[in-house]
Amino acid sequence: VHTHLALGDSITFGMNPTLFAPDLPLPSSQDFIGYPEIIAQRLHLNHRRSFNAGCPGETSASLLMSGVVD
Repeated sequence: VHTHLALGDSITFGMNPTLFAPDLPLPSSQDFIGYPEIIAQRLHLNHRRSFNAGCPGETSASLLMSGVVD
């Protein structure tokens, strides 16, 4: 049994600037697909075994040290 935890920035989160085109409605959380979702699909992990903790705008420093402002 595999478990996958992904930490990272907007790439991990699945940020896609094309989702914010003026002629499109605002995206929902389901529209953001990062590499953790792709890995989970390939490893046949369900949502209880794969955790995407990516956060847009964060950096490695903010994951390593508390109080770091990006």
